[in-house]
Amino acid sequence: MFLAGPKFKNPPASKLASDFRPFDPGIKLCDYLQTYEVTTMKYQIKDGTVTLGGETIVSHIDFEIQGNQKIAVVGRNGAGKTTLLRLIAGELSLDRDDRRQGPGITASRQLTVEMLGQQALAGEERTVEELVMLNCPAKGPFDRERFEYEREYDTLFTGLGFQKEDKKRSVAAFSGGQKTKIALIQLLLKKPDLLLLDEPTSSLDLRHQVEVLTTARRVATKQGKGVILSMHDINLAARYADTILLMKDGGIVASGAPADVLT
Repeated sequence: MFLAGPKFKNPPASKLASDFRPFDPGIKLCDYLQTYEVTTMKYQIKDGTVTLGGETIVSHIDFEIQGNQKIAVVGRNGAGKTTLLRLIAGELSLDRDDRRQGPGITASRQLTVEMLGQQALAGEERTVEELVMLNCPAKGPFDRERFEYEREYDTLFTGLGFQKEDKKRSVAAFSGGQKTKIALIQLLLKKPDLLLLDEPTSSLDLRHQVEVLTTARRVATKQGKGVILSMHDINLAARYADTILLMKDGGIVASGAPADVLT
């Protein structure tokens, strides 16, 4: 899905900060700076509250992620972790609050967001191959993009413990933990700006937990994308996140680097 950010009229082609040349003919320094700011991913929630069925689930939170940051949202059941992820995914909206200054949610540009839920691929009957190839950017069998997509698909698939022959099997034939892995592969191949993982290790043993979290972090970092994951285990989260948010009763009670939150 897409999250809309601010739009600018006819911005120049995207450039890196090191490419700024204010004396290029016909292009102003402010245009370069504006483009650099727009193309750098940044997402913010300011003073956000979500009420469902008359009950406040998330209350007056401030949240921010930018670039390829990896954030773990940690807390007990009912703390508001999944609700926060669903809000970021666009499945929920903030309550109207006349006291809040500004729109509540802002993004530096249009963002692509994908979420791996707790019941990944439940009821899916297609084969792994049919499912994953739906998102291939090139349909022609000899397209370069298709070759690169299939090569990355193969690397992820075998790297997460599957055999190449498993691609022809129905998704329904796999266990819950294996379905989580297949869904993760599908989302990583989409290369969203923000990848949301809701309790991605809940149906996995420790070895496969490490496998999934290591893969998600490594691939998203290589792609330059951000990751937000929710989980119960703060020690496991500290191994894979740059920042930890500790939630309790719908609020964020601690935030910072793992070493700071754990002490």
